[in-house]
Amino acid sequence: MDATVDPRLDLLRYYAAYFAPGMTDLSASCPPPAALAVDLGYELDGDALAFVPPAGAPDLREAIAARYEGLTAEDIVISAGASEALAAIALALLEPGSRAAVDGGIYPSFTEAAKSAGATLAPESPLAPGTRVVAVCNPTTPAGRIRDMAALCREARAAGATVVADEVYRDLSRVPLPAAATLDPGAISIGDLSKPLGLGALRIGWIATRDVDVRERLDRQLQLLSGGPSALSVRAALAAFERFDAAVAATLDRAEENGARIFRALTNHDWTWTPPEAGLTVAAWPARPLDAAAEQRVRDAGYFLIPCDMYGAPGAYRFSLLAPPATVCHALDLLAG
Repeated sequence: MDATVDPRLDLLRYYAAYFAPGMTDLSASCPPPAALAVDLGYELDGDALAFVPPAGAPDLREAIAARYEGLTAEDIVISAGASEALAAIALALLEPGSRAAVDGGIYPSFTEAAKSAGATLAPESPLAPGTRVVAVCNPTTPAGRIRDMAALCREARAAGATVVADEVYRDLSRVPLPAAATLDPGAISIGDLSKPLGLGALRIGWIATRDVDVRERLDRQLQLLSGGPSALSVRAALAAFERFDAAVAATLDRAEENGARIFRALTNHDWTWTPPEAGLTVAAWPARPLDAAAEQRVRDAGYFLIPCDMYGAPGAYRFSLLAPPATVCHALDLLAG
């Protein structure tokens, strides 16, 4: 780990520095995975165990495309999780001297790959002249705000920039959210099975865009990075999509009921927060700034809590709407000393 980089400003470094097996993650951003019945057959034939090109897996691409208005399987590229998708996009679209505008919630796989490509990173707003890519989250993370993607797509199109929208939480909303790839033929949408279903172990993500040239460049990058997910993950993902809507609805119900208890606990401890419009997390501020000793007390008790410095909200902390309320209360007591 590079000691010169403050872990509070980099999500991956923060996990590496402070998360340990057995800790209770009070900032978890996805539901716990449910059991998944997958019929692999007693014996898999040779074709079933062959490589799956990122642009391959036609059945899975059709299942994903069905979740986007106006898109077909040809508009979908499969990746090994949304993290790889974001890295591939940065490497495919950016080069030395190009500019990318990013919001605070963009995952480090995009920002680090953009730096590796030699690009300059700038705040998303205002949109600077010459910007090549505008990378945002919708809903935002960790605050769960819903963006006006139509307005952003118009602004980016006028500036000659490509919108890259991390939409892994798009289905975790009571209000249907239009995808960037639906709103603009040149925009790129990213999704995965980790955030809506908690199935991170499958490593199934995807890129949706109607831009043929961009799809070809992304396919090449994904071939270089991993070659795409395994055939076994693809088979399991197809089974997951059969229960996708029911699982997401159950998660939203649970987040609403449990989230009310989380909000009550925060209020009772004099923390301030704004109810998220979508997603599974909330950003909350304590009445007084917390020091390193307070955070260490929480870690010593086996709780993992992410500060929001890395999201551009210093002083705030990310709480999961699915965290056990009693555990959150205990953590808040420890933070208060």
